[in-house]
Amino acid sequence: RQLRASADNRSAHLAAVMIAWNVLQHFYPYFDVVHSDWPQALTSALKSAATDDGPIPFLSTLRRMIAALHDGHGRVTMTGDTAIPSPVGWDWVEGRIILTDVSHASDPTIRRGDAIIGINGQSSDDALAAAEAEAEISSATPQWLLARALGTGLHYNQALGAIGEGPKSAPLILQVEPFGRPGTTRKVILERQPFRPSVEPRPQPISEVD
Repeated sequence: RQLRASADNRSAHLAAVMIAWNVLQHFYPYFDVVHSDWPQALTSALKSAATDDGPIPFLSTLRRMIAALHDGHGRVTMTGDTAIPSPVGWDWVEGRIILTDVSHASDPTIRRGDAIIGINGQSSDDALAAAEAEAEISSATPQWLLARALGTGLHYNQALGAIGEGPKSAPLILQVEPFGRPGTTRKVILERQPFRPSVEPRPQPISEVD
């Protein structure tokens, strides 16, 4: 029964990939601008979907296919709690990932302003560059890619392939450098929550001067 269910799921995965690819093949209007190798994206996605075991790997397959468009409007989400965002909020500040919202963190010792040195066993720089972050995000500019990889872009309340995202059953493991204590780090294990941290309020980019 388990093998049959797995095979049925993979057949559904292959069908979903082909349907999604064909919809974009016939209706996406910017192939002459993005110069994407869309046929190769289909080949890669089918190979990956044929071996995906579960919803999270298949979500990654679809995201990598859409990322081939290099279009900032492209995104793949999953309903429910299968993939949920980071339980803390952060942003890119002076070349580092800095915590901006810890109001729902399961560890009360972390503070806003603490720097994130490592995420789930990787350095923060490697996590940003890893396949599970940037390679799964469709973007036309490096700035939008960074914002989406951090989870601070538009649709902040959705799981979009940003670093820190994962299944609810898997904790988020951070290596943190406390604010005001440079060079000292400690390990923090955070439980995932069903809600998303709030976006740090910022002034309007354009305002009228009195």
